[in-house]
Amino acid sequence: MPILEDANTIINSAAQELGLPQVSLSSSTGDATGFQMLGLLNSLGDELVRLKDWQFLQQVMSFTGDGVKDTFDLPVNFGRQVNQTQWDSSNFRPLQGPVSPQVWAWSQFGLVGTGIFYRYRIVNNQYNVWPVPADGNQFDLYYISKDWVRDGAVEPPATPVYYDRVKKGVDVPQFDRRLMIAGLKLKFWAQKGFDTTQLAKEYNDILAMEMAQTQGAAIINLSGGSGRFLLSEANVPETGFGV
Repeated sequence: MPILEDANTIINSAAQELGLPQVSLSSSTGDATGFQMLGLLNSLGDELVRLKDWQFLQQVMSFTGDGVKDTFDLPVNFGRQVNQTQWDSSNFRPLQGPVSPQVWAWSQFGLVGTGIFYRYRIVNNQYNVWPVPADGNQFDLYYISKDWVRDGAVEPPATPVYYDRVKKGVDVPQFDRRLMIAGLKLKFWAQKGFDTTQLAKEYNDILAMEMAQTQGAAIINLSGGSGRFLLSEANVPETGFGV
């Protein structure tokens, strides 16, 4: 699990390790170094969001058909969907897609039967489903939120508020503090045109560890047999049940 720290602590820790004095994140103070570091921290966060389906950014999108509409709005914090998690939950069937514009046009304008599976695509930041979902039919999928920063000014028991960038020093990035410090040092040193060989190694090592450890790993079966424990075509015979 990531160890979290607020943006002010992350930035000043990076400055300290680089041998720089304490900085301020506000442009109104005239501290160009601190203000630049804030921008680089946001750049680092944006890049990390796109790098991996981080478990702490994963959320669930659910929507229900009304028998009329076939287009559904994405959540405001929608970054990208987690592939192959889209389900017609009411009928216990996976959604088919995302289909290409050609397949979608064929389903809309061609002569084709609907079958038992719903198809989907994402267009104009909306979820399109075909055929028109039946009234009460529920759909679910996992997605990665683009909001990687928690508003540090909102204290429990109030509902946490999240943003897609750091706005003030008390805001808390959801990535591990050591990863953010190492990445920020690398970005700042590179902007100054200094040698970043050692800093790049430090950041890449920590990044590799975080990516490997943040949500565990599956068992690797070296015997070549099936490791599935749920019923599937890999462990259920086609015929001869009970014989």
